[in-house]
Amino acid sequence: MCSCNSPDITDRNILKKRIFYFQKFRFLQRGTDRDAVFLKMRNFPVGKLFIILSHKFDINIDSSGFGNFILSGDASQIQAKGLIFDNEFIWEDKTEHKNIISIEYREILNTDSAAPDEKECNLLLTVNGKRVEWFRSICDSKEPLLVTIAGTLGYSRLNKDNDDYYINNENKSIVNLHTISTDAI
Repeated sequence: MCSCNSPDITDRNILKKRIFYFQKFRFLQRGTDRDAVFLKMRNFPVGKLFIILSHKFDINIDSSGFGNFILSGDASQIQAKGLIFDNEFIWEDKTEHKNIISIEYREILNTDSAAPDEKECNLLLTVNGKRVEWFRSICDSKEPLLVTIAGTLGYSRLNKDNDDYYINNENKSIVNLHTISTDAI
């Protein structure tokens, strides 16, 4: 099960040829800690996702701040928040940029074995401080997260058993995700 949502901006050309900076990764889950969240952030398909975003909007994405954070292995860089227990974890690049990308990722783990776990990912693109694109993907645990998010962006896996190639459903162009060496960068 997947649901997707994106506003339709009137002129997507305002995004073209811009450089966006991956500025913030907000992770929401109860019953976890910084170390576990660090592993989830490290394993999140950031690199592959950004290749698809770059292809879709003809933009460049600088995720070097996040890449450096992942390479450091330092989970203490994640800010933890919560009233009684920590349930919100934030990595943020403190460098100010006009064009940014933010990810908010939420995992809802169901204790009822009949109900599947649910994952929600929100992507936000901001130009000069104004939100210009927003995508929301919700998927149960039966479908890979990258497949769901790519579907929200209008892309499908070329082969259901391989995450290396996606096709743009609108213009049928193919995106090769195999060209990157790690998901963190």
